[in-house]
Amino acid sequence: VQTLRNSYPDALDIESVKLQYIDVVEFDPTAESPQSFVERNLGITVKNNRYDVPGAFNRLHVMQSYQLDNNSHLVLEVQTGKHHKTGGPAIIWITSIQNAGVMTFEHLPAWLDFAHTTCSDTFVNMLNPEFYASFDL
Repeated sequence: VQTLRNSYPDALDIESVKLQYIDVVEFDPTAESPQSFVERNLGITVKNNRYDVPGAFNRLHVMQSYQLDNNSHLVLEVQTGKHHKTGGPAIIWITSIQNAGVMTFEHLPAWLDFAHTTCSDTFVNMLNPEFYASFDL
């Protein structure tokens, strides 16, 4: 952060800043549906449509956004995809916080601390304890 600050000689106002964490785990779609995996491990319920849809289900993408008190919002995204190392099926979830207003550079370190703590707490609270324990943190 200080290197960024040092590269600008004048006062710097930040119009937008975002802290984002991306987590990926492999899963076996022949053993469990993505919806079931997400509900069991991430605590997010994804219901199937109550109507017939032509074709076969092939991708999940859910986004939730929450307005926070300090002009920021928390976004949770869960989607299916491919694991970046193995190429196998994966569940990807993104936890991010974005500031919705202008902030001075001097406020950035405190905002980053807030954003990191909020993302980290959300990560821990959303995960099934057994699933959380499976991570090598």
